[in-house]
Parts: sequence; structure tokens; C-alpha cells
Amino acid sequence: MLESGIEASFGRKISEWFRDEMPGYDCSYLKIQAAMGWPDRLLVWGRYDAPANYIWIEWKRPGEKPRPAQLHIHKILRAMGADVRVYDDYRVALEEITEAVRAATGAGPGDEAHRTGRG
Repeated sequence: MLESGIEASFGRKISEWFRDEMPGYDCSYLKIQAAMGWPDRLLVWGRYDAPANYIWIEWKRPGEKPRPAQLHIHKILRAMGADVRVYDDYRVALEEITEAVRAATGAGPGDEAHRTGRG
């Protein structure tokens, strides 16, 4: 699967997951363009009554590694406390990121906060 297909599949699936599993939360999946070295997407989620959470996502073709300019930007973002992740498989990304969302919101599978969006 090409990088664009991986990215598109993830975008669709994460939006579906938020709609079905995180009522009360909103998410935006933003594409970054014309910014050399910056991660491909920014996933931002939260509720109106709490600070936003975010994860920077770098998409690569299977087995491909980030370029030096990308590694440089990732290092800067991480030094500022940002969560930067590199993926070449949307299924792995979806699994890891949904766990990160649950951890950030205090919601676990099957609990009330998870079902209602109240953490």
C-alpha cells in the first residue's frame, strides 16, 4: 500500500473510532503542507471544557525511514514535549493511537468515561 493509501485509511478509521467510541470528544486530522521536514499530519482531540491533546504523525511506506530533515524536526518537536510518531501501517497506528487517546482521557474499553466521553 502506498503512503497516501495508508494515510487515507487511517484518517477514515480514526474518525469512525472517535464517532463510535468517544462520544463527547471531537477530533481533527490536519494535513501539513509546504513545510519541509514537518510530520504529515496532526491529530488533535478533546472536549470544549478541557485542554486539547495532540499527536504528530509521520507516514512512511512500509520499511521506509524518516529523512534527515524529518528527524531534525521530530527532535525539535519532542524537545518541546510533543508526541511524534512514525508509522508505515495504519492498523498499527490506529491501535497505538486509540490506546494513547484512552490514556489521555482516562477512558478504558468498557468503562463509563469511555462510553460517554466523561473522564
